[in-house]
Amino acid sequence: MPPPINAPAMSIEQQMRDRIERQRVTPVPNSISNPKLATAYVKDGFEHYNRGEYQKAVSAYNLALYYNSSYAVAYLGRAMALRKLGDKHNAFLDARRASHWSRQQGNMKVLNAAERFKRVIYR
Repeated sequence: MPPPINAPAMSIEQQMRDRIERQRVTPVPNSISNPKLATAYVKDGFEHYNRGEYQKAVSAYNLALYYNSSYAVAYLGRAMALRKLGDKHNAFLDARRASHWSRQQGNMKVLNAAERFKRVIYR
């Protein structure tokens, strides 16, 4: 449904954020490669996570993954936030994705963290 004629136009970025927040899924199939934006959204996600704003952290990680669909750190961060929200199943899936991508990229630090996190999710 189109917005009312007198409604202010939303930026494309705001529309994407709104859609991702409503769906709460990884927008990997339609991702756009922009590593700088992905890194900025991961930093936002960590800040929200540290403040206990886990839903906002998940939204920031979703945007990071939109701009870099193989960003292992974003998957791991989102897994941590999802676990805090009580969504252990999706947290495990994201930790597994983080493990996969970090292994592909040779990032042993993230790989080890993801493997440890997978083991403690259901404790």
